[in-house]
Amino acid sequence: MPVKDAKVGFLAYYRGSQFDRLFFASEEKLGPALPILTELEQDILSAKAESDIVIVSMNWGPRIDDDSIGGRQKIYAQKLIDSGADFVVGQRTNVLQGVEIYKGKPIFYSLGYFIYGTYANRSPYGYILRLIICEKKIVRVEIIPVSLSNVETGSNLPEILKGQKAIDAIMSLQKLS
Repeated sequence: MPVKDAKVGFLAYYRGSQFDRLFFASEEKLGPALPILTELEQDILSAKAESDIVIVSMNWGPRIDDDSIGGRQKIYAQKLIDSGADFVVGQRTNVLQGVEIYKGKPIFYSLGYFIYGTYANRSPYGYILRLIICEKKIVRVEIIPVSLSNVETGSNLPEILKGQKAIDAIMSLQKLS
């Protein structure tokens, strides 16, 4: 995907539990790819050969309310960067997780549910990320905090936060990082 003068490669994977294997693609059916470390490395190398920037999105982590970053998540995230990814962003069921800078490259472990405001009691915030690209490199990441539900209106649609609410949301992410 061209972005001004830069070519951006985007790869997305689903890293579920062993019980989710029925969802994965096989020779007989379509479905998401099971991310195997050696295959991830090859995919990233292929994308990097055709792109200036490679972004990897990963759905990972167990379905629990704990916001800690799992060992397997950390192994995968760092392997993605080691293989040539420039930016890693994850999603994990039920919770937000922190941010890490690994070898100068950002890893957002989980942005939370975002569009599922009914889970806002577990994670009241979600985040939109804006990547600023200059001279074929990611030079800045802007974090835009959103509320996942509005108790006053009963809406479960994301709303961009402003003022003190935005500061609270950013502080929440900082505590997780």
